[in-house]
Amino acid sequence: TSASPSASAPAAASASATPGPGSSPTPGPTTPGPPTPGPTTRPPTTAPPSPPVVGSVSVTLRQTGGVTGEATVTVEAKGGPVPVVLEWFTSNSPRLLGSSDGRETVTYQPGLVRTHSFKGTGCYWYVRATAGGRSSTSAPVWIRSCQIR
Repeated sequence: TSASPSASAPAAASASATPGPGSSPTPGPTTPGPPTPGPTTRPPTTAPPSPPVVGSVSVTLRQTGGVTGEATVTVEAKGGPVPVVLEWFTSNSPRLLGSSDGRETVTYQPGLVRTHSFKGTGCYWYVRATAGGRSSTSAPVWIRSCQIR
């Protein structure tokens, strides 16, 4: 007689693809987040330079040609470069500035002299210098050979 082996194999454990109740999923690969900032370094701060302190401004004007004048400016100041605004005027009055004939801004240097070619008509020329909130106006310059009509 032949005996047929009827062996029953023990049941093999099978892996389940889905977690069952009460179990937690296996974590998958993670994506890195934004980098964590390190300590920040700030550039050293310096206070802005304080504006110059202007004590006085003076200006004189003289005629150097038929239509040209020369202004000499003096500024007494402490604390750095001083911007100076020069305004030129023509007039028919020795007491009024009259019409504007130009404007320029320069940085003051000792011995500052500026030349201007006047375009306007008038028998008197003036120049006004302004720096640090202070100003000075030249005495009127009577233009040689000028006749008021």
